[in-house]
Amino acid sequence: VKRLYSYYDESFYYLESRKIRQANQLVLLNNLNRGDENIASTLLLTLFNRVMSNLYDDKMQVKFVPSEEMDQKKINSLNILAQNDYREMNMKALDYDWTWDTLFFGRGYMETLRFDHVRKIMKPDVINPLVFGYDPFFADPQEWRYYWNWLTKSRVEINELIAAGVIKGVKKAEDLPSGVDAYLWNYKVIRDRAKFVTPNADDSYLGDVYQIMEMYAYDDDGDKCVYWLDRDFARVLYTQKLDLKDGEDLIAPDGQRIKTRSKWPIVVKDAFREPHSTVNFSVADLLEDKHRARSVLLNLAYLA
Repeated sequence: VKRLYSYYDESFYYLESRKIRQANQLVLLNNLNRGDENIASTLLLTLFNRVMSNLYDDKMQVKFVPSEEMDQKKINSLNILAQNDYREMNMKALDYDWTWDTLFFGRGYMETLRFDHVRKIMKPDVINPLVFGYDPFFADPQEWRYYWNWLTKSRVEINELIAAGVIKGVKKAEDLPSGVDAYLWNYKVIRDRAKFVTPNADDSYLGDVYQIMEMYAYDDDGDKCVYWLDRDFARVLYTQKLDLKDGEDLIAPDGQRIKTRSKWPIVVKDAFREPHSTVNFSVADLLEDKHRARSVLLNLAYLA
C-alpha cells in the first residue's frame, strides 16, 4: 500500500495544476463564466466543434480486406461481425467521448481490460482525464510503471461487490471511508457553478458515495497487476494479475527471449503528438488566450 501511495502522490503533484487549468477551460468552453452585463466570444466553442466534426464519425471506420489466404466469404463474415460488435459495444458514443477528450485535454484514454464472456464482446470504457494519473517519467504508455484512476460507486454497488467476493477484507460498505476528495469535488464545483447551479458542499461527504482507487502497477515479482484501494489508501480491496497474453517477448543482449508480458490494457490518443513528451497540448491550450482577448475586445466594443 505504501508503494502504491507513493506512485499516486508522485503523479498527483505532477498533474494537479494542469487539471485545475483544464477545469477552468471547460468553463470557458461553455461561455458561462461572465457577468450578466457582459458578453462572451464563441471562438473556442466554434473552432473546437469544427475540429471535432471533422474527426468524428458515428460509423465504423475499419473494414477488413481479403488477402491471398482468405476468400471473400470469410471477409464478409468478419465485416458483418465487426459491425454487430460495434453496435453492441456502443462504440458510437465511446468514440465520440474519446475524441472529445483527446481534443480538449490533449490526450484521450480508453480502458480495454474488461470482456463480457456471455455476449462475447469487449467492454471498453473512456477514462475521465480529470480523475486519471500516470507515470510522468515515460512518454510511451506501455513503458509506464503505473497509472491510476478514481472509480465512484454507490453503497449498493459496494455491498454487491462484497457479497460477490470481489472486494475482500471488509464485511459491509460502511467499513470503508465514504465521500469524495475535496480536490475532485472542486472540479465539479468549478463547472457546475458556471452553469448557474449551486453544488452543495455536503455532497462530497455523503455516506452513499464511495471512492475507489484503481491502480495498475507491477507487483514485487515484476508482474503487471490491477489493484483496488480504499479512499484513504488504508487497505487493498482487490488484486488481479494481468495475464492477457498480448505482450511481445523481450530480447536480451545475448539474443535470448524473455517471457512474454501482458500489455497495459489502455489505448491513448494524442491530439497534437509531440515526440518524447509526457504532456501534450490541446485545442483549448491553443485557443484560450485568443478567446479571452476576443471577449475583452467584444465587451469594449459593446460598451462603446
